[in-house]
Amino acid sequence: AFDLVVSVQLFADGMSRVTSIAEPFVHDGRLGAQDIFTLVPGTRTWQFSGVLPRCNDELGRRGFRLDPAVFS
Repeated sequence: AFDLVVSVQLFADGMSRVTSIAEPFVHDGRLGAQDIFTLVPGTRTWQFSGVLPRCNDELGRRGFRLDPAVFS
């Protein structure tokens, strides 16, 4: 299992779109989310947060290697 938080927003054109992908974490007993990718407002491009997701290692162990270019 992979824990990811996917944010979806309803846009003015009536379409729902994914606007961010994050990983949940707990720090000092509080739940939070660390962004991995976010949609750049007004564009159709994604911005990488610069934080390599923890699930990347687990994906690699399971044989699913992500192209490092996806994180740049």
